[in-house]
Amino acid sequence: MDSVFQFSTVSAGNSNINSSEEQKLEKQIRQSAKRLMKIYHPDKIGGGGGGGDHSHYLLIQHAYSTLKDPTKRFAYDRFGPDFFVKCPECRTRLEYSQFFVKDIVIKHSVHVGVILLLRLLTGSNNNGNGNSNRNGFMTQRFYALLLLMITEAQVAIRNDMNLLNGLLGRWLIPIGNHFGIKTPFEAFFVLTEISMSLFYAIEYMWITIISTSNSIKNSKHQNDVAKSGNTSQEYHETQLYIDSFKDMSTNDLIEDLCETNATLLREIRLLQYQETAPFGGGGEKDKLKKLLNGIIEEILEKNPNLSKETLQLVKSSLKKQLKQGLKAPPINKTNQTKQQEISQ
Repeated sequence: MDSVFQFSTVSAGNSNINSSEEQKLEKQIRQSAKRLMKIYHPDKIGGGGGGGDHSHYLLIQHAYSTLKDPTKRFAYDRFGPDFFVKCPECRTRLEYSQFFVKDIVIKHSVHVGVILLLRLLTGSNNNGNGNSNRNGFMTQRFYALLLLMITEAQVAIRNDMNLLNGLLGRWLIPIGNHFGIKTPFEAFFVLTEISMSLFYAIEYMWITIISTSNSIKNSKHQNDVAKSGNTSQEYHETQLYIDSFKDMSTNDLIEDLCETNATLLREIRLLQYQETAPFGGGGEKDKLKKLLNGIIEEILEKNPNLSKETLQLVKSSLKKQLKQGLKAPPINKTNQTKQQEISQ
């Protein structure tokens, strides 16, 4: 059907014309058809000796019969020269419109299904902060697809949108003429295919970026664990050990940490027994610092693979607990016997 364009390019894309212009256009088509059929008539050129010219004559005759039929002329102006191939069984304008609207809905449904399938297959592997941005972008893509589908269906149903046809006629159709695009419907078809190719490319790029980012994060975490010499299980056990401090009283904490160090325990008890303010003089601060360092050494002996970050957490927790213990009231006289036994 390319001969239709070659024969009457003045027809395509000119649905918004008045009756006088339409009559002039039909007269032009009729005159052109008669002139071309005379030129390429088999009797005129020698009884069909030139097979190519004979075929061209038949195509011109077919194009003229198409443009004379109001229904075929409607389908040609609305959907382009491929309407015969796409819907050979259509006979009325309504059938043509229904067929192409159904084709539009099916096409966009397939595109949406492909995007959802990609999201389903890759979503579970792309957890993180990028997911919310990705979901928002997917919503925008669905809106864009919905807008394209509605507009394309509108062009298929009715072709009298002056603003849309004005934009298409000024920008898209002239560019499309170089690629065989003559009607707004064809232009929208190409625009949809370009949009979907772009959406698929963005989806693939997004999957690649998120996967690469997750791989970098996992590698960094593994390197940090390797540098600290602490496995995930050891780190988890250490965190549980630190969390257990919160449920222990000060005395229980001290006894638990220093149960194998009688000297350190005696220093703690003596410091706690003093009735002076724990931070009243420099000596008390030095004792607290010495006490804290002693406990840290004790912990390191039991857990030699602690990382610097974990050790800092332990130190902060111990310092807080010891300050609370030193501010507590001194041990009463009933406990002095027990303290003397511990000191001895």
